[in-house]
This record gives sequence, structure tokens and C-alpha cells, in this order.
Amino acid sequence: MKKGRATKGALVDWTGFSRNSVYNRLDVLEAGEHIKCVHEGTRLFEFVSDPREGGDDVED
Repeated sequence: MKKGRATKGALVDWTGFSRNSVYNRLDVLEAGEHIKCVHEGTRLFEFVSDPREGGDDVED
């Protein structure tokens, strides 16, 4: 799985999806513990595991 960090706003810009769509999906991924918020002020998220790969942890 790819490592990575991104803010909600950056994901909206990069994907072209609506803000609501991105925010809703991030909420689902965060609830499933596939991503975690590493900086609350900017809502910077980081991958923890990829739900498409059976939940494998991100390797260092």
C-alpha cells in the first residue's frame, strides 16, 4: 500500500470530487481506522491500512 498524508482540502482539489463526497468518505475511512488525523488544526490525514488490501498495515 502507498504511504501518504493529505488534508481534506487537498484531496478535494486533487480528485475533483465534491467537498461533501470527500469528507463523507474520509469519515468512513477514519471510523474504520484506515486513516488517522495527525494534525487536527489542518485536518491532515495519514494512511494506516488499505481496506482494498484486507487491512494490511502500512509498512515503514
